[in-house]
Amino acid sequence: MLLKNNYRLQASVLRRDASQDSARSSASEHLPKINIVGTESESNTNQYTYEGFEDLGFQAPSETQRKNYSLSLSIPISQGGAVSSRRRQAYAEYNRAVEETLFAQRTVIQEVRSGFSNVITLGANLKAQKQAVVSANSALEATRVGYEVGTRNIVDLLQAEKNLYTAEKNLANAKYDYLLSQLNLELAAGTLSPQSINEINGYLN
Repeated sequence: MLLKNNYRLQASVLRRDASQDSARSSASEHLPKINIVGTESESNTNQYTYEGFEDLGFQAPSETQRKNYSLSLSIPISQGGAVSSRRRQAYAEYNRAVEETLFAQRTVIQEVRSGFSNVITLGANLKAQKQAVVSANSALEATRVGYEVGTRNIVDLLQAEKNLYTAEKNLANAKYDYLLSQLNLELAAGTLSPQSINEINGYLN
């Protein structure tokens, strides 16, 4: 679904997921906690024994290992009220984030639909303005011929030139509006890219 590429919707989903993780973490605060701690130590000692031989010692190394384990259980009874309050607040924030995400989804869908309709409408207008320029140009050429043979006067010629100028101006505006509508649609759908902007710049130039 292209809507998943919408940056505003992505940000809303990330906030919702973060709120959900926070709510789950708060929900586990009232649970008993068990801690297991283990320690291990090792020591080496050297002992010398004498078996009746003067100044003759025998080295007998000795190793000692110790392992200790402890188990602790903590139950947050005294913090029950505070834990419950934090849990309610966390879930309230999560529910609000869910509503904001749903609202963002509906908004994006509406923007895409409206943008698509706008592109279609402005595309048709652009086509009509192109045809208007062709017609105005043909009318100007006919008026010039008539002026040269004396069937049209200077006022007719100036009016034909003005009509062509107006048609060309309307075409430029229609072209700009159509390209802008394409940008807005791609932005809403999350498909806007540097390549799209470069292509539109090329059309404008």
